Amino acid sequence: MRHHMPMSRGVELAVRSATCTTVGLALGLTWWLINRLFEADVFCTGEGCLGVVLLLYPALLVVCALLGHFVLTSSGLPHGWLVAMLGPMASGVFIGLWPALTPFATVASVTGGYLVAGLVSAPVAFRSQ
Repeated sequence: MRHHMPMSRGVELAVRSATCTTVGLALGLTWWLINRLFEADVFCTGEGCLGVVLLLYPALLVVCALLGHFVLTSSGLPHGWLVAMLGPMASGVFIGLWPALTPFATVASVTGGYLVAGLVSAPVAFRSQ
């Protein structure tokens, strides 16, 4: 059996931030790729696309949030469910701040949203340990 040395709060916060940022970056890149596929008419073409977009975008947002939850909790992040819940909300706020939704804005917003969610939820995670 391996004995783990306890980490200081600063190291725990750095690991938490890095984990949340990595998950946010992966989800941001996934969301950007999905947008590119819609723009390239991979999923649909013509006038029927609006209905597909209106149905698929919310579903894809939920799938991305659930995927983030799975990765965060599987990694052993304390209170990963809280990050998975707050991350998409913070990402949506950040996306709304950009004047134009570029690929960089999408990826940066989702990455930043998950980072902020990880930092905001850190006191709750540290308090429960």
